[in-house]
Amino acid sequence: METFGVAIWEKWGSAFPEHTELVEASSALAALEQVMRISGIQRASRAAVSPVGISCISRYERLRLTLPSLEVKTISSPCLQTGEST
Repeated sequence: METFGVAIWEKWGSAFPEHTELVEASSALAALEQVMRISGIQRASRAAVSPVGISCISRYERLRLTLPSLEVKTISSPCLQTGEST
C-alpha cells in the first residue's frame, strides 16, 4: 500500500478541484476509485493522482463510476513526470 494524493474535478472548466484527499491504495487508479466511492461521486470531468513524495502525476479524463468498477475514457499519461510535457 502506498499513500496517494487525489484531486477530482466534477465540472469541466473548473480551475480548482472540488475534491482532494490523501488515501492509501495499491495503485493510482485504485486510489481514485476509493475517493470517488467515499465522496459519492458518480461522474467527473478529470482527475489527477500522485504518490506522496514522488514527482509523478497520473491524469484522467471523463470518469464514470459504475457498480463493479471505474470507467475512464481518457488517460493523458499513466505517469507524467512533473515538469515534462506530452
